[in-house]
Amino acid sequence: MLVLSFQDVKDYQDYISRLNLMPRLLDQTIIQMKKGMADKLMPPRFILEKVGEQANGIATQKPGESPFAQPFKNFPKSIAEADQTRLREQGIAANRDGVLPAYARFAEFVRKDYAPQGRTEAGVWSLPDGAAYYAFLVKESTTADLTPDQIHQLGLAQVKEIEARMKEVAAKLGYKDLKSFNAAIAADPKLHAHSRKQILDLYTKYIDQMYPKLPQLFGRMPKAKVEVMQVEEFREKEATAASYVQGASDGSRPGHVMVNTGDFEKRSLLDIETTAYHEGVPGHHMQIAIGQEMPELPPFRQNEYFTAFTEGWALYSERLLAKKRAFFRIPTATTATFRTTCCAPFAWLSTPACTPSVGRVNKWSIFSTTIRPRMR
Repeated sequence: MLVLSFQDVKDYQDYISRLNLMPRLLDQTIIQMKKGMADKLMPPRFILEKVGEQANGIATQKPGESPFAQPFKNFPKSIAEADQTRLREQGIAANRDGVLPAYARFAEFVRKDYAPQGRTEAGVWSLPDGAAYYAFLVKESTTADLTPDQIHQLGLAQVKEIEARMKEVAAKLGYKDLKSFNAAIAADPKLHAHSRKQILDLYTKYIDQMYPKLPQLFGRMPKAKVEVMQVEEFREKEATAASYVQGASDGSRPGHVMVNTGDFEKRSLLDIETTAYHEGVPGHHMQIAIGQEMPELPPFRQNEYFTAFTEGWALYSERLLAKKRAFFRIPTATTATFRTTCCAPFAWLSTPACTPSVGRVNKWSIFSTTIRPRMR
């Protein structure tokens, strides 16, 4: 909800209309999930158990305190008091009479009927035609004519190369191995956050300082801006450290880097610079916004998402900045770049999950769920 526009009465009326349609959305989702049960196309049980808990956490909140009621707590001064009162009453009523009861039905269905039928083997190979389905997902995500085993080998080689570079940095700083180096980083209070605001300020600082330097590196700039925003507290426990939410195709809403500030004292400051560039500019925001701003492309191509390209561009951006030596000037920051770069080959190493011979000992896999639609 935070990334939506709430500037005038129409924005609030549109939002209330969405709230009134949410019961239909959740009920129709249950119908589709029942079809998946009948076809034995189920996500892993341990994930579904968490979904039931999350849905119930929303369903049991007070109508005026639920995440969906947050926009009605603060209105722009341009909206008249009478309109504020009316919109607030309508929004809370939509939560009380529609959204929260629908979430309660959804949570009960997931906990009592759906989650117990979740598969016990995490690997996609355990689904009907699982190996073929996994190969399709690999092709869809990478667009490459490579088998899962070939991508697995590529991942092994990449991890080996990256870890060697990390060991070089550790040795230069006087550590005999990565284990002792990482332990020292984890124990250093200077490398951990002291407040939520400090984390947000650093993300904003790194993205803002990058914008004027983009023309030195690239020939085409995005018109759309990107804003740093704090992840809502109700989903901090499940959210990643940071993620990108693309803006509206027509430019009416900027892109957002959503930053998790929960348990801030446990969060390392080491990864913030590289993650800010990865999620913001010149990473995800720059690439996705430019795609949206190409009028010669049809809408589906402006908004299409291919994992290998989108994540590949963001990782390329990190490495490019490291090579320019104008960024990541301290060795520990360079190590953070290596660590985030390692995420891609670690994902490639999930591919054995589709192979029965090794998948049963590998807990990683590509998961397929119907719970959260991707926001456009």
